[in-house]
Amino acid sequence: MRPLAIDKDAQDGYVIIGNSAAGIAAAEAIREHDREAPLTIVADEPHAAYGRPLTSYLLGGKVTRDQLWLRPYDFYDRIGAETRFGERVAAIDAAGSRVVMDGGGSIPFHRLLVATGGSPRRLPVPGADLEGVFCLRTLADSDAILTHLENTRRVVLCGGGLVTAKAMDALRHVGSVEAMHMIEIMPSVLSQLLDGEAAAIMQEHFRENGVDVRVETSIEEVLGEDGRVRGVRTSAGDEIPCEMVIVGMGVIPNTALLEGSGIETDFGIITDGRMQTNRPGIYSAGDVAQVPDLVNGGTRICAIWPAACEQGRVAGLNMAGAPAIYSGGVGMNSAEFYGLQMIGAGNTRGGEGLTVLERRPADKIFRRLVLKDGVLTGFILIGDVAYAGVLTTMI
Repeated sequence: MRPLAIDKDAQDGYVIIGNSAAGIAAAEAIREHDREAPLTIVADEPHAAYGRPLTSYLLGGKVTRDQLWLRPYDFYDRIGAETRFGERVAAIDAAGSRVVMDGGGSIPFHRLLVATGGSPRRLPVPGADLEGVFCLRTLADSDAILTHLENTRRVVLCGGGLVTAKAMDALRHVGSVEAMHMIEIMPSVLSQLLDGEAAAIMQEHFRENGVDVRVETSIEEVLGEDGRVRGVRTSAGDEIPCEMVIVGMGVIPNTALLEGSGIETDFGIITDGRMQTNRPGIYSAGDVAQVPDLVNGGTRICAIWPAACEQGRVAGLNMAGAPAIYSGGVGMNSAEFYGLQMIGAGNTRGGEGLTVLERRPADKIFRRLVLKDGVLTGFILIGDVAYAGVLTTMI
């Protein structure tokens, strides 16, 4: 496909803030119906779009850097998109239909998509700014960790959620790492994804593979020497020597740029079925957008890659005048740790309704199906994940 010839003087331009799953899906949907109007994609990272869920695999050598990219190198030229990578939006002037850039100037829009995603929560303790303390969300984070690993033998994982567990599994393939410690404030690891019984299985599996898991414990201070990490002090009073701390304490939606815009937010940006905000012509999608929760009711951020792609596509279609509806999302997470697979989707906590259980502890097999009024509302599979796809479609 040849690059599009765009009428730069057209007044009905599109601006997309964000260059990940939702932003790319929206751009492609727009170009299915409008191949003439200007399209600008703004992102604070300097790279083309890449698969963020793969950054932990880059750490462990399961993928190469070239395998991270979502689209071919000439993608943006082919869709006729102007790229403003490595630049940050400071504010949205909804009344004036323009985005204000942090470095000066502004970009006018007729339709705007806010797909800014989220940022990791930082560790709020003394020493958190020492060299050797990292989050793991972006390609830059992964690159920084890889560089620091050259002089790392011991790693402390702050948090027992999916991000730190994936980092744990990746680092087991790094020959220089001799010891890993997982510090989790909750009673069990993966507590946001699994019920207590399933989490206990995974927690014991981590320990069997040499990870020092400490639950109901927090990091009170990161200890340093000459500006670099040398250990952490826990709420139990223990000091754990280490050269690296990886923090996984959840994600906060990137909504600061909305201040003064009149765009309504709750935890994230409030959207309707068309992924439009309360300001006509301004849409949101991905890890910053609140959408209907099809299992539990209400609205929530459905922070998984397939949902971001679907939301971005729906937003892009509506921005281009092609009606589409996003009915809502079902949370789902899958991972493999030390060879043991797990998948959870929908309601993984049980509660009202019937729970069907299968336990085979010797084989590390655990299955929980949660039904309400005869309808499947969620499941957890550990060890044997056959039929996970079928079960997901039934929720």
